[in-house]
Amino acid sequence: PAHCNIEGNELADIAAKSGASIGKKIDVKISKSEAYAIIKSKVRQEWASNWENYHGFRWELDNSLLPKIVQYSDERQMDRVYTRLRLEINGLRFNNKFYNEADPLCPHLNCGELEDTKHFLLDCRKHENQRKEMLIKIKDILSTNEEINVKTLLNPCPAHAKEIRTAVFKYIKETGYNTII
Repeated sequence: PAHCNIEGNELADIAAKSGASIGKKIDVKISKSEAYAIIKSKVRQEWASNWENYHGFRWELDNSLLPKIVQYSDERQMDRVYTRLRLEINGLRFNNKFYNEADPLCPHLNCGELEDTKHFLLDCRKHENQRKEMLIKIKDILSTNEEINVKTLLNPCPAHAKEIRTAVFKYIKETGYNTII
């Protein structure tokens, strides 16, 4: 507005509007780092959208669960194992994203069940003794007769979380799965 009615400015304004309406396509090449940043941004957006719309095991367990290792204890290896169980991306045959295991069935005692997180924690006959010990400890912690399920073990209420995780960690170590998962 300060340059209104100035002949040169008015002509420049008319020329700019004319050039903008006619337009000319200019090919501008982007650098590798710019391309990487754009791709990375799109992948993150797509991942976030997929995660938000995912309603499988992880969502049932905890809809705010992030796909990263969380510090639950002073044992980094057990934190990693626990996170992998929660994400269902681990060394169990059915969930095995690491080695593409051909046979998803549990290898113990002709079990015949899919070796997934639930099976390992609650059903596998091979680990009955260790499981009984873990469940007794957890029932003492909870002091209720409610059924213990995967959510109780992998997404415990904050009031009992540390003690329940300690019992689950002990179970995992006693079964030897801390080196498998």
